[in-house]
Amino acid sequence: MSTAFAPRVVLVGNADVLVDYSALVDASEDVVRFNLCRNFGRNTGRRTTVLCTINEGVVCRDAYKKKSWVGWPPAEDAREIWFRGARQGLLRRVWLTLRHPRMRKKHYDYGEKVLRACGMTKKPAVYFGRPEYERARDILQPRSRLARHQLFPSTGFLGLLHAMNDPRWQGREFALVGFDWFAASALRTAGHAFTEEEQVARELVAAGRLRVLPCRPEGT
Repeated sequence: MSTAFAPRVVLVGNADVLVDYSALVDASEDVVRFNLCRNFGRNTGRRTTVLCTINEGVVCRDAYKKKSWVGWPPAEDAREIWFRGARQGLLRRVWLTLRHPRMRKKHYDYGEKVLRACGMTKKPAVYFGRPEYERARDILQPRSRLARHQLFPSTGFLGLLHAMNDPRWQGREFALVGFDWFAASALRTAGHAFTEEEQVARELVAAGRLRVLPCRPEGT
C-alpha cells in the first residue's frame, strides 16, 4: 500500500531545532536537505528527496576522498542531487591550476567525482551555476548596503530560490525548518548575507508563499 504524502516541499537547514517536526517533514512529498545534513534524524525526521550541497572545496572533496556518501541516508535516499556551483570543464580546471596553484583544490568542482566514487552517477545532478548565483544577488542587492560583489548567497538561499522556481513544484506549500540565519551569532555578518536572506524569507511569508517554522518553542 503506497503512502500518500502531503503536497508540500520542506527545506531543512542546519540550525539547532528544539521542536519536533519529524512527523511533518516525513509526511511531506519532497524534502530538501543541505550540505552535511546535521539535523537528519534530529527533530526533522529522516525523509530526503533532494540533497543540496556545495560542490567546491572541503565539504565535497572530503566526501569524494572518503566516499562518505556510501551508506549515508541523505545521499542514498535522495532522488536527485543539487550542486550550488557550476560544473567545471577541463579548461576551467587548467585555468585554476595556473592562476591559483596553491588554492586550486579549494575551488575545484568535485561534483562528478563524488557521484562516481560513491556509485551515484545514475542520480540526476543539477548544477546551479553562475546564472542562479547572479539571480540571487539581484534579489539581495536592493535590501543590502553591501556592494554587489560582496554578496555571497548561501547554499540554503540558493536552494530555496531553485525549489520555488522548479516547475514541478508550482502550487505546492513551501516550509523552512532549521533556518535561523545565525541569529545572535557572529556568523550573522560573516561571509553570507544572512540578514538580507532572512528579510527575503519574511517577505515570502508575508506574501503567503512560505512558512518558516520556529527552531525553538514559543516563549523561549
